[in-house]
Amino acid sequence: MPEMKRFLKISALSIFILFNTGCSERLPDGRPSQEQRVYDYANLIKYENSLESHLATLYRLADIDMVVVTVETLHGKNIDEVTVQLLTDWKIGENTNGLKGVLFFLSEKEQLVRFEVGYDLEWIYVDSFVGYIERDQMAPFFKVGRVQDGISATLEMIIARANEKIEELKYDPAERAANNQGTLFSGGAGAEMKMEIGSIKIPERTDYPADIKTLLVPQPTPAEAYLLDREKCKGHIRGYGFDLYTDETREISKKWVFTNAQMDNEVRDTEGKSFKVFIKGDRAIAAFEPKYRNCPPIYFRKCSRGWQIDYATMSKTIHFDMRNRAHISLYNNPYKGLFKENSYTFGVNGFLYYKGEEPAYLGIDMWDGSTREAKIGSLVKEGPGERAGLKVGDTIIKVGEIHVKSTHEIVLAENKYRIGETVAVKVKRGYRTKEFKLTLEAFDPYRE
Repeated sequence: MPEMKRFLKISALSIFILFNTGCSERLPDGRPSQEQRVYDYANLIKYENSLESHLATLYRLADIDMVVVTVETLHGKNIDEVTVQLLTDWKIGENTNGLKGVLFFLSEKEQLVRFEVGYDLEWIYVDSFVGYIERDQMAPFFKVGRVQDGISATLEMIIARANEKIEELKYDPAERAANNQGTLFSGGAGAEMKMEIGSIKIPERTDYPADIKTLLVPQPTPAEAYLLDREKCKGHIRGYGFDLYTDETREISKKWVFTNAQMDNEVRDTEGKSFKVFIKGDRAIAAFEPKYRNCPPIYFRKCSRGWQIDYATMSKTIHFDMRNRAHISLYNNPYKGLFKENSYTFGVNGFLYYKGEEPAYLGIDMWDGSTREAKIGSLVKEGPGERAGLKVGDTIIKVGEIHVKSTHEIVLAENKYRIGETVAVKVKRGYRTKEFKLTLEAFDPYRE
């Protein structure tokens, strides 16, 4: 599974994917726009708006400024010189506390990629790590022509690396003084690699020996099935085409891309973390402590030969955000009864909690996405918001002591105030401002 540890605030990181346009015009001497982050001149990115949204979220949440540019050829230029110059001309990292920019450059015709790392990130993104994510995370996606997925998967690794280093060294980049090295934004750190794009039609598979195939079979218990899956990851055995996995998992995973980096991260994320197994009939779940949000619950089904892992249902009901936190949907989820019967509940965002430890809830079912403000899209029927007098279309501007600029502050408020507590909620309704007293409740994820 793609991995990214919890977000920690780091100063801006900018990544470029550059495919030259193939025309005689030069790329702009300066960055064209601070708001636009994707410049797909080579038409390689399928869902540009989706990537723009992810990059905007990344910038807002973590002060990381990532820019994507696609073009076709280097026109005979040296890739090292081009990346250093672009990083400087576009002043990537200028709006950070220091020179914290990274340029990822790809030339389609020459099939070359290079990361160019800014001065104040060289200690995080050492050359060996950069080469690793190019080779073991990005390349498998690019080989099947999935450029955008390769960008997203590599971005996860970049953030995960920053988080690891910050946690390890107890370092807050926002407090670090700028390391201004004159007019250049990079000293040449990074890594270069040949990168094939669309060279194969389906993800690579390996014809593993019979002894491996006979090893990866249904197990006597769910725990044994999961631990065997971990060993498979450690051995970089790709794919789910083994009897250890349900028939549906084997079928739908035929076009999935599996990378060594993903398997390494799955092992590292779960290393030393205990889990509990709950069984009911022919279904089971293995749940890690809720605080480990990057360790999703594992689903199992029992067949005549033993327990198999049900990654097919997991792929439909477990989703990951840009911080690689697992959000679990109970809609059409055949495993939801196992959670409910074993004292688990969920927040409105799909995070797993022990019953009684979940955050408070305002009773707002949906937000109006047409604005960046916290504008109510729909309310839970007879929920705390509706009972207090809130209406669809109201824009929340304050909850208790927290001034609200977006839905991000709503999450902060729901985590600060406790279930049963009454808080003042101030809203803008048309041209008027109104205040309501709202008693917070727990979100009921199992309501029909």
